Amino acid sequence: MTSPGYLDAMRIPLRAGRDFSEHDMADSQSVIILNETIARQLWPDRDPIGKSVVSDVERRVVGAVADVQQTSLEESAVAQMYLPITQAGPAS
Repeated sequence: MTSPGYLDAMRIPLRAGRDFSEHDMADSQSVIILNETIARQLWPDRDPIGKSVVSDVERRVVGAVADVQQTSLEESAVAQMYLPITQAGPAS
């Protein structure tokens, strides 16, 4: 879960679309940001913006970001999805 401004704070380049905003609330359309790896896996050679994916619910892709290395530079990038904290369900 991330908040608006997380991508900038972590210096994760936005490749297409937009970051989360204050308009992405629990009562608005569910949205998601994907990294380049998962976007290529789901839609090779196509723009992912506006497409739908199902994670916990159906979400509209609003952004695509560069891959980031999680553990080491030698490892391949892994598929990552970013969800807005403002659309998180109640804590269990």
